[in-house]
Amino acid sequence: VNSITHLFYLMYFLGKKNNKYSHIISTGPGLCFLLSRIKSILKLEFKIYGWPHFSSSSGNGDFLNFDYADKILCISNGIFCELKSLGIDSNKLTYFPNPFFKISTTNNSNVENNNSITKFLYIGRLLFLGQKRIKDIIDAVNLTNKKLELHIIGDGIDYENIISYINYNQLEKIIHVHKGWFDNPWDVVSNISAFILSSDFEGLPTVLGEALSRGIPCISSDCKTGPRDFIINGENGYLYEPRDINALSLLMTKFISREKEFDTQDIIKSMNKFYIE
Repeated sequence: VNSITHLFYLMYFLGKKNNKYSHIISTGPGLCFLLSRIKSILKLEFKIYGWPHFSSSSGNGDFLNFDYADKILCISNGIFCELKSLGIDSNKLTYFPNPFFKISTTNNSNVENNNSITKFLYIGRLLFLGQKRIKDIIDAVNLTNKKLELHIIGDGIDYENIISYINYNQLEKIIHVHKGWFDNPWDVVSNISAFILSSDFEGLPTVLGEALSRGIPCISSDCKTGPRDFIINGENGYLYEPRDINALSLLMTKFISREKEFDTQDIIKSMNKFYIE
């Protein structure tokens, strides 16, 4: 019923005489199909651009429907390869990652003295499991020597579950949740040792680019699309298999033990191809 209602509304909206659009961008595959049918029925001339923001494994619709678009903008190499493997003509596909601003100053310092605490940071929606899997980060903390701080910044439906799980594991002294959306979350915590992303799926996780552009090394799950566009193992961070809590814990331990030091300027330079210039 919702799809039928959506179809008739779009036909009414796009069919009005004062609506002469040359291009329509759709972030969902189903809408590409609907737009192609409306275009044919109403004999309209607009171009359809598909712009997926998640991998095909996310469950957000049948990605073959993106083939109804005239052009598809792929925000990560992974999405480009997924769509090509589905049989979509590569001539339709354009690698089109999100641009990032080069940060002129940063309050972050990755060169810390031996007495300073190792600080890990997560910024994003508060999802205990699901896409973001914050539970994995908490479980990984439990496997370390706990000589660290973990700061979680964001908001979402699982805030209470996350707080309860932290308290259940008696980690409330080292895991700090900063609830809410901040205009500049990067100013909430200084001297960050590493940023952590534990997602099951992404498209192009902007937050990784924002961290790297500030000289902060990243630990990220190697989910099907996104993180590999940013992270080069050992150069600006590390990748691990999604849901592998032991691997995540071991990578966190590398930072706690100062086994590997990253150069802030090298990390910033690793983002050169993404800067808006």
